[in-house]
Amino acid sequence: MKNSVLVSLVFSMVKTYLVYFYVVLSLITSVSCRFPRNNHHASEKTEEIQEDIYVKNSSLKISDLIVLLNQNIDSLPDIFPYKAEKILIEDEEETGVSWKGIKFSNNDSLIILVETDWVTVNKVSRVTVCSDRIREDKIYVGQFVGNIKELISDNIPVSPDGELLLDLKEHSEIHLLLDISNHPSLFYGVSSLLDIPDDVKIESIVIYDAK
Repeated sequence: MKNSVLVSLVFSMVKTYLVYFYVVLSLITSVSCRFPRNNHHASEKTEEIQEDIYVKNSSLKISDLIVLLNQNIDSLPDIFPYKAEKILIEDEEETGVSWKGIKFSNNDSLIILVETDWVTVNKVSRVTVCSDRIREDKIYVGQFVGNIKELISDNIPVSPDGELLLDLKEHSEIHLLLDISNHPSLFYGVSSLLDIPDDVKIESIVIYDAK
């Protein structure tokens, strides 16, 4: 009789432990599926990039996006929690030239625009940050130039008329496109950083390899 009770007790304990194990295993599985991969055939390098973006998404910095350059645009990872939408970008001069792009948005607000170009049709050549949600220390969309002049390179890059770009001292791939709509004197460019008023704002942040 005692043996029967002992066996019954042991069986009950084993059953309880199995239930606990199943519950813990279910919790682990649900956490690992929070960030599903859309591309199961992505290269090993792309999968590493995807992990990086998922791990850092809660505090994503502008420099984290540099890794997207030269990647296949059709195999890019999601940038959680932003919604991705594939688009076709046409030349503003209506030459009939177009190239691939992906918009990452939050509701109706554009956060990041990733695009190729008409030469390398599948490789990412430019990433544009359009929102102040993604920052690099004091650098973000809407920031005044006067607040970050110590971070800006003294070398002024050549830009088309009506545009004014600035480079950073660090991260040579990151460029600042300024909003000069209220500063007509800047339309044809400047020769020195001192020529730019402190109240000029960053319109967008463009990531590309200028080399």
